[in-house]
Amino acid sequence: MTDFDQHYRALIAQVFPPLEDGDGAGEADLKAAEQRLGFRLPAALRAYYALAYYREDITETQDYLYHLDDLEVEDGMLTFYGENQEVTLWAIRRSDAAIDDPEVYTAPNDEPYDWQRMGDAVSVFLTGMTLWQAVMGGAAHYGMADSVPAAAIAPILGWPRLDMGRFYELEAFAQPGMLVCVSSPIDRDALDLYAAAATEDGYHHINDLIDVDWSWGERVEADGDEDEDSDDA
Repeated sequence: MTDFDQHYRALIAQVFPPLEDGDGAGEADLKAAEQRLGFRLPAALRAYYALAYYREDITETQDYLYHLDDLEVEDGMLTFYGENQEVTLWAIRRSDAAIDDPEVYTAPNDEPYDWQRMGDAVSVFLTGMTLWQAVMGGAAHYGMADSVPAAAIAPILGWPRLDMGRFYELEAFAQPGMLVCVSSPIDRDALDLYAAAATEDGYHHINDLIDVDWSWGERVEADGDEDEDSDDA
């Protein structure tokens, strides 16, 4: 088990259902994609595909991880993640593919692409994106609260922080089964909050701990399809 594998497993376990055999891309599928591309995927990206490729709650709830068949190099860049409205793309440089955890670049989805450095490695970007998927509906329970007074988040400031890098300018605070992402910087007068919880008890705990006007939703699995029902708490 690689360090990236361990990191992603622990990250996903925060608020998502446990990973199971078959959730990730198989070795044959990974090798087929790499043979088509002509190079091996960086270890940090390869490990993520191997763990969670088929888990839509983790990889497609809001923005989306590229399917292996859609990976291609264009103008020296390998795009691997896209924004849900096709506005923004994220990629690595083909020349960095031999690096285990290369830097991520981003560009508006408008040719010719104007790729800019993010300043975050693949593993940090995928950490941020995984947490974002959770609070945007990937977790069993998820919630939002807008324009919250900074004092309201005092009860979670002692929670362990998860590094989301520069992703969406959010700071993440987590306890087992619970996650709160806060718009950065957190010392502003009004903050936007995004939360996720693995259980009903977890979401009630967040709701009681941060006493603001939350809007909560619940992820529902039905006949293999995923629906989202929302309610106000």
